[in-house]
Amino acid sequence: MTQHVQQSQQSQFAQPAQVKPRVSTWLRVTLGVMLVVVLVVGFMGYLTPAMRVSWEAIASMCGF
Repeated sequence: MTQHVQQSQQSQFAQPAQVKPRVSTWLRVTLGVMLVVVLVVGFMGYLTPAMRVSWEAIASMCGF
């Protein structure tokens, strides 16, 4: 009887491993490269006065 109870408890709590969908390697590489490009452009814009973002203009476009 005890063995039957142990087996029923194990089967009650045993759940199949959920397989998460894997992101393809090429997609990860592409997204990584795009992130690096955006960060480099942003850093260059921070250093170059001609490329600086006018936060006042953006705020006025948003209605602030």
